[in-house]
Amino acid sequence: MKKFKKLDNVALFTLFDIFIDPLFWGPIIISYIINVGGMTLSELYFMESIVLGYLVIIEIYSSAWADLLGRKNVIILGSAIAVAGITYFSFADCPLDIWIANILAMTSFALISGTNVALLADSMKEEGNYDQYLKVVSKARSRRHFVVMFTSILSGYMYAINPRLPMFISIPGVIFSLFVAFFFKETKRKSSASEKEKANHIKFSILFLANHKKLKWIVGFFVLMYVVTKIWFFTVNPYFELVELSPKYYGWVFFFMNFIAWIITKNSHKIKEKIGEFRVLGTIVLFMSLPLIFMGILTSNIAISFLAFSSFLRGITGTIASEMKNKYLKPENRATVLSLISSLSAVAGMISLFIFGLILDHVSLEDSMIGLGIIALIVGIFSLSKYKKIFT
Repeated sequence: MKKFKKLDNVALFTLFDIFIDPLFWGPIIISYIINVGGMTLSELYFMESIVLGYLVIIEIYSSAWADLLGRKNVIILGSAIAVAGITYFSFADCPLDIWIANILAMTSFALISGTNVALLADSMKEEGNYDQYLKVVSKARSRRHFVVMFTSILSGYMYAINPRLPMFISIPGVIFSLFVAFFFKETKRKSSASEKEKANHIKFSILFLANHKKLKWIVGFFVLMYVVTKIWFFTVNPYFELVELSPKYYGWVFFFMNFIAWIITKNSHKIKEKIGEFRVLGTIVLFMSLPLIFMGILTSNIAISFLAFSSFLRGITGTIASEMKNKYLKPENRATVLSLISSLSAVAGMISLFIFGLILDHVSLEDSMIGLGIIALIVGIFSLSKYKKIFT
C-alpha cells in the first residue's frame, strides 16, 4: 500500500493501462459473442453501432465533469463499471446478456477514455516535462502489448477447453486497475460545478475544436483510422473461421500481433523522429487499406499474416494520435475536447458499423473487406493532401 502511495502518475498510468482492458479476451471476444452469446456477425455490428451512439452521450458529460471536478473520481467510477462489465460477460449466455455486458463495457470506456491521458498530460505539463509525453505513453502502451503477447497464447487454449475461461481469468486484472486508480494524484479542481457551468464548458470546448484547423484535421484522420480498424477487428475471428483456423491457434496469431505492436509502440517516438510525422501518417494509410484488400483477394491461412500490418497500426497510432492531439490542448478543457473527439469517432463508428453489418447480409466477408480497403485508401490519400496545406 505504501509503495503505491509513493508512485507518481506516470508509473500509476502504466500499471493502470496494462490491466484496465481484460487481458485474455482479445483473441476470442468476437467468437465468444457469436458462439456463446448466440449472435450473428451482422447482429454484432448492429449492437456495436447502437452502443456507440449511447457512448457519445455518456462520454461528453463525464469528460466535462472530469475537467471541472477532477479526473480521478471519473477514472475510479469507470474502473468499477469495467469490473462489472467483464464479470457480466463471463456469465452471458444469450444476446440480451451480451447487450447488457457491452453497455457496461462501453460506459467504462466512455468514462476512462480521454480522462486518463488528460490526467497524465496535465501532470507532466505541471512538472515541466511534457516533451517526454510521447515517450512515456509509448512505453506504457508497449508494456501492455508485451503482457498481452503471452496472455493471448493462453487465451486460445483456454477457449478451446471452455469458452468462458478467458473471461473469468481476466477479472482479477481489471480489479487490480480499479485498485491502482485510487492512488492517482489529482490536479487542483473545483469542489463543485453547476449544470450550467458544465453545459457552458461543453459549448466552449465544441467551439474550440470547431475553430482549430490543425485539430480538426487530426480528428478527421484518426476518426477514419478508428472506423477502419474497428471494422477490421470485428472481421478477425470470422475470418479465422472462414479459413478454418483451429481456435487453439487464435492465441498464437494474437501473440505475434501483440509482439509486433509491442515493438512498434515501444519505438514509436523513435520512428517519428527518424522518418517524420508525414511519412508516419502515409504509412498508416497504406497499412490500413492494402492488407484489407489482399486479405479479401487471397482468402487463406497465409493471408492471416497480413494482420501484422494491423498490429503496426495498433502500435503506432495510439501514441502518435495522443501526442498530436494533446500538443494543442489546454488543461482547462483537455478531457472534454479529447472526449468530444472520441465521441465523433463513436458516431462515425456507429454509422459505419451499422452500414457494414447491412452489407454483410448481402455481400461476402471477403468482398466487404476489399471494398473497405479501397475506401480507406482513397480517403486516406485525400487526407494526406490536406495535411500538406494545413501543417506546412
